[in-house]
Amino acid sequence: MRARDAYVIAETARLRRDFVPVEAPTNLAADLALLTTHRSDLIADRVRLLNRLHDVLTGISPALEAATPTTKAPWSCSPATRPRPPCAAAATPA
Repeated sequence: MRARDAYVIAETARLRRDFVPVEAPTNLAADLALLTTHRSDLIADRVRLLNRLHDVLTGISPALEAATPTTKAPWSCSPATRPRPPCAAAATPA
């Protein structure tokens, strides 16, 4: 969601008084919390795995350190730094 969308939703909720509160079932909230925690665990595992891979690869060949792009975050392949095929880059809206 973009910041503008969030702003419009917040302003609409603030100005309109005819909205009725919606109660979420307790089990749904608990399931969502469990899924969120599991996602955080998976992300942490992924970062650990990438850092271990980076350590192993640079241990085998230190020249790989110079060949890999550097970021401020741990060695990663986030969507922003992942190499993309030319057709995907051209299809991305500006």
